[in-house]
Amino acid sequence: MDRRIEQLKKCDSTFFTIKRSYLRSKGESGYLLYRVLRPILKVRYSFFRKFNDPCPWLSPSSVRFLKQHLTKEMTGLEFGSGISTLFTAPKVNQLISVEHDKEWYEMIVKRFNVSGIKNVDYRFIAQNDPSLFKDDSFEMEDNLGFQVRKDYVDYYMTVKSVPDNSLDFVLVDGRARPECLYYTLSKMKKKSIVILDNSERDHYKIVFDFMKNYPAYTTTNGLTDTTFWFLGED
Repeated sequence: MDRRIEQLKKCDSTFFTIKRSYLRSKGESGYLLYRVLRPILKVRYSFFRKFNDPCPWLSPSSVRFLKQHLTKEMTGLEFGSGISTLFTAPKVNQLISVEHDKEWYEMIVKRFNVSGIKNVDYRFIAQNDPSLFKDDSFEMEDNLGFQVRKDYVDYYMTVKSVPDNSLDFVLVDGRARPECLYYTLSKMKKKSIVILDNSERDHYKIVFDFMKNYPAYTTTNGLTDTTFWFLGED
């Protein structure tokens, strides 16, 4: 088994671990019990984040794994900035971070200044006019039959400026997540990690389809999922 998966599984076997079976949708067996337990899960998760500040809105297992796995030799990319940026940047050599919300972007820039963070290529890329790409053809649509979001083309296509085979990890937690992940794959190193937050959402099933050839492991906080895919073998 890949060493990284073994490491993640160890992180997923401690006191704060919530099993994937806790997360229920309407119509599933156990959903009513889940609704009763949901406030308890929220409190439990808030305590974890309080004692691991700054703590991104990922599963506890994910946070523990990234604390162990990230190194100063790594270059990463994230779609969707915030606490995850403040958490990740000090642990790596360089981080590219993409944000669509101007007010949020400016607030995080101030946090960089306070924290002394200088290794982030921080990109504000606003929602674009979808009519500009009305008749354009997109590789993801041609290959997968997936209708891409054309109001965020500039956002996810910013990866064109990233050299191929240059990224050790990507964290997708922003807009147009399937598109971001799909178009970033060619930028990943042979031994790298792809992370999708809120991976339980139906709209993201397409990601599991085109990533089916890569080993995956899903963690949860009982409220939302975070899924890891491991490229190459370590």
